Amino acid sequence: MSLLPQTILNKAFKEKKWNETYFSPLKKIQISTDVGYRKLVRLNMINDQVNPVRHLDEGYALIMASQKDTFLLWSIVSPTGLRNFFKSGDHCSKGYRVEVEIDPKKIPKGVYFFHQFYYSSENAIARKKPDGKFTIT
Repeated sequence: MSLLPQTILNKAFKEKKWNETYFSPLKKIQISTDVGYRKLVRLNMINDQVNPVRHLDEGYALIMASQKDTFLLWSIVSPTGLRNFFKSGDHCSKGYRVEVEIDPKKIPKGVYFFHQFYYSSENAIARKKPDGKFTIT
């Protein structure tokens, strides 16, 4: 019995295909430790080259995976301006970013690798080559 909700993202993650050519490398990877009084870790990652999101049932995420555990980090896409929307029909610009703060006390210890992930109701692609790594001790 699965405890995860049956969503497009859940289904896509289970059925993902690994691919090297779909994604360009991340443009920016910034990992800040010791953020604030709670000793949080801030992750800030950007890919500004991937295709824009065109439908409600698609998006991008980052897979943060160790030998034992896997987490999906949600992405944020940038809306286009009204003029660009009428010119291109795209309501989002190319690319995405991930901005998240993690409490290392709540994540199992290990070396985590970051893999880009695209999902939709019809397709799911993950970049096999990691775009970076992070160690939680």
